[in-house]
Amino acid sequence: MFLEKLSEYNFLLKIVSVIVNPEMNCNTTSPAVKADQHSSVASQLFQELVEKLSLEESGEILLQCLGQNSAVLDALVDAAVGKSTLQNLRSGESDLAGSES
Repeated sequence: MFLEKLSEYNFLLKIVSVIVNPEMNCNTTSPAVKADQHSSVASQLFQELVEKLSLEESGEILLQCLGQNSAVLDALVDAAVGKSTLQNLRSGESDLAGSES
């Protein structure tokens, strides 16, 4: 019941939102806690939850949203490597694909 309610609330997706864009999802006006700290703690929480939920039979209900939406993984990759870096890598891949022809 509890995990079902968290799933309805899209709990993991909200955590991903904090990781990717803490300025939009957290109060970052306080000098005590910066946006990158919000993102870092949310990343740690996300990792712990995924690890623990993957071991629980009933945890699958919360993990389904991650597998059903590729935009979630794309956003996490963008946040991890930086959007400009990812765009450069992707454009490099297309250049490589064109040169192989």
